Amino acid sequence: MSLSSLGPASSAAVEDPIAKLELLVERLRDRRIVLKEEVLVQAKGYIADTRLLWSVDPSRAHDAALAMLDVMGLFLDALHDDRSASPEADLRDAAVETLQAHMDTDFLRWLASDVLSMPRTQTLARRLAVLRLFELKTVPSAKVAILACTLDKDMRIQIAALRALVGWDDDVVHMQFIPIIEAPPRNVDPFVAALAEKHFASVHFDKKSVVADHYAAVVRLGLLSTDWRAAVRAALLQQPVDNEVMVPVLIEALSLWKSRAEAGDPSLRVRWEIQRALQTRSGRGFGLDPEAWRAWWAALHAPGGKSAVPQTPSGVQELTEGTFFGIRPRSDRIVFVIDRSGSMSTPFGPPASDRGMASRSRWEEAVGQLTTFVEGMGPKGKFNVIVFHDIAEPWKGGLVPASAENVKGVREWLKFQKPNGGTRLKDGVDAALCVGKNGEVDLGRLEADTVIVLCDGETSEGAGWVEGFLERVGPPTRVVFHCVQVGSQGDETLGKLARGTRGDFVKIGE
Repeated sequence: MSLSSLGPASSAAVEDPIAKLELLVERLRDRRIVLKEEVLVQAKGYIADTRLLWSVDPSRAHDAALAMLDVMGLFLDALHDDRSASPEADLRDAAVETLQAHMDTDFLRWLASDVLSMPRTQTLARRLAVLRLFELKTVPSAKVAILACTLDKDMRIQIAALRALVGWDDDVVHMQFIPIIEAPPRNVDPFVAALAEKHFASVHFDKKSVVADHYAAVVRLGLLSTDWRAAVRAALLQQPVDNEVMVPVLIEALSLWKSRAEAGDPSLRVRWEIQRALQTRSGRGFGLDPEAWRAWWAALHAPGGKSAVPQTPSGVQELTEGTFFGIRPRSDRIVFVIDRSGSMSTPFGPPASDRGMASRSRWEEAVGQLTTFVEGMGPKGKFNVIVFHDIAEPWKGGLVPASAENVKGVREWLKFQKPNGGTRLKDGVDAALCVGKNGEVDLGRLEADTVIVLCDGETSEGAGWVEGFLERVGPPTRVVFHCVQVGSQGDETLGKLARGTRGDFVKIGE
């Protein structure tokens, strides 16, 4: 598509597919019609005809491109990238494919200069559509236009522009995201914070970068912070910095958090995140011992170099002693969220004997593994238990030490809990994260850094809430979900919770 072909729009004839498509978009926008199957088939037919017209008549390129942007913009949400199958996504994707078929240099320049940069003459929907196209394809020539959109008056354009910039290895782009990670979390929209983290997880500063030193200083402050959430976040953000700068900082932070643990502060989750960063960088497994990491780093830089590097010892991982259905969390502050619905009375596993005697129920198995696990935490660990059915029922109002007295107490409480009712998992998750009636997390009450969820069936709410929920609560809470699905009847909820927080997901077949 050339600039000369982007002339003024032609008048629409009765049988003009572009005119038909625009009329359909207008009716959908005004909700005079809904996108049912018949309408979807008709709309996709108009898109196919418009695509053909665009190919055979370059003079209609301007009209065709704007029509496709209108279709895209009709079903775009700047805050979420809904990839689930739906009629809206199907129609949007058909428009995207048509636009991508014409993405030559001139067309990309036109999108940036004549659509994206013209808020007075182009609709919000069209500009959002262009930003989504630039999110799907990095276009260096559009950088100035996209950066300008980060200052737009409309928050939706600002966020869409940031989405389009994620992953650009460019110092100017890095400087758009660094202030986001420097700001106090309470002052930053969680979705914007997540975009900044996604950006720095996919780039690496080269030796000529003018922002690398400043960024490294920001990460170091986070790692050494007294706030465990800030330290966990910094352990995730350290990736773009070179080993020579960041490895000593990580070892320093591991040593500091070890001393805090010895003083009685729960810190296992933080230390594990730091050692995971060191292990990823080095390929070594010295566990949570900062002196072993310090000796390795010193040997690596001594005369003789790599030949003098100590070998990885065995058995150095400091994890929670027990396991829960094979999950071994790296935490000493855990909330269990356990399904107590009627289906949990189902026998767990095969018959106990050839005489057909049933094994204990799923509920009994879960209770047994939970109490054994908590016993292994030791009194320095802290825990709580929430059961869910038609409602969520917490054992305690917050975390308590894993003392012998509290282990006995939770065992007695669970004896009086019997499988019954529905599977309102979302209520249990909300209770675990101290989510109030206003939908906000009470960080002042939330002590846990890890939630372990067990469920044996399809949940009452389905899985559709998970992505939006984690986008909203993930950055401020830093909680990781480990999830256990018992049986084969679960939905996608548990897998999404685990994957969305880098936790473990285990399926227990029967």
